[in-house]
Amino acid sequence: MKIPHYYDKVAQGYQKKITTGYLGKLREKERKVVFDLLNPMPNENILDAGCGSGSDAIILMKNNCNVYGIDISKSMIDVAVERGIKAEVADLEHFDLKQKFDKITSNGVLEFCSNHTDIFDNFNKHLNTGGIAVLHFPIKSLTGYLYWLYHRILHSIKIRLFTYKQIKGFAENSGFSIQEYTKAHSFIAVMKLKKVNNIL
Repeated sequence: MKIPHYYDKVAQGYQKKITTGYLGKLREKERKVVFDLLNPMPNENILDAGCGSGSDAIILMKNNCNVYGIDISKSMIDVAVERGIKAEVADLEHFDLKQKFDKITSNGVLEFCSNHTDIFDNFNKHLNTGGIAVLHFPIKSLTGYLYWLYHRILHSIKIRLFTYKQIKGFAENSGFSIQEYTKAHSFIAVMKLKKVNNIL
C-alpha cells in the first residue's frame, strides 16, 4: 500500500488512535522525550515535518510557538487545518517553503521515506544557522523488528529501521552536529541535531 493512501484512509480516526490505549501511552513517552530535547520557546518558528493530524503542533501552538506543518497525506493536512494549524501537503525530500525556521521536529516519519540524504539536506536548508532539529525514528532491535512486521503484515507497508551510525552519517553529511541521543522506549530513539554548516 502506498504511504499517502494509507494515511488518507486512517486520517479521521487517527487522533483518537494515537492518544488512547497502549499506543497512546507509547506516543506520550515519545512526545515527552522529543519536547524535552526540542525545548520549544514562545515566538520560535517551528516546522513540524510530518505533522499528521497535528497532535504535536497543537501543543507547540499552546506554548505560543509559530508552527507550520507539512505532511504527505492530504487528508491528514485537512484534519490539521480544521484544528487551526497552518499546514500544507508536501513530502520531506522535495518541500520548499521559501522560509527558514528556528527548529524542526519530525516524529515517526523517517521510517516511511527512502531518500534520507535529500531529507536531511532539506532540513538544513530550512533551518537558520545554529537551528535545532529533533528527530525520532525506529531502531534496529527485536521490538523494532516487531514494529516492522506490524506495518508489513497488517498494512502491506515496508518501513525502514535505523542504527545510530546511519542517522549520524546522514546528519553529519548534511551539515549537522549531534547534540544528544536517547531512547524514548525499546524501539524508538530520539536525536537532537544542530545546524553548523549550510548546504549549497
